[in-house]
Amino acid sequence: MILAKPRTFMNLSGKAVKPLLQGLRQTPDKLLVIHDDVDLTLGRIKLKYRGGDAGHKGIRSILEELGTDEFTRIRVGVGRPPIGQETADYVLNPFDPSEEEAVAREVEEAVAIVENLLKQD
Repeated sequence: MILAKPRTFMNLSGKAVKPLLQGLRQTPDKLLVIHDDVDLTLGRIKLKYRGGDAGHKGIRSILEELGTDEFTRIRVGVGRPPIGQETADYVLNPFDPSEEEAVAREVEEAVAIVENLLKQD
């Protein structure tokens, strides 16, 4: 397992993911992407294989660069921004202290999912 955090802007994640997979001689089906998701409320996580970008520009970049949707994602809920706040500003701001417990549970759950996926190959 290799954990990578691209140095590209999030919206250009595919520009980092594609050469990483190529350099490791791995196929997209071995890729696991963990990303925020405004369509899920804070505290919810979903494991997903294949599919579209649902408006997530980083996932869109990966899909475009790889030319396939055959990779796994862990979608980490962050909830929707308040009315009038731009989504980009919302997801880049730190969590409110009242949300820290839910965030900690999400991290624990994401770690457990990754561990289970590794056990399954």
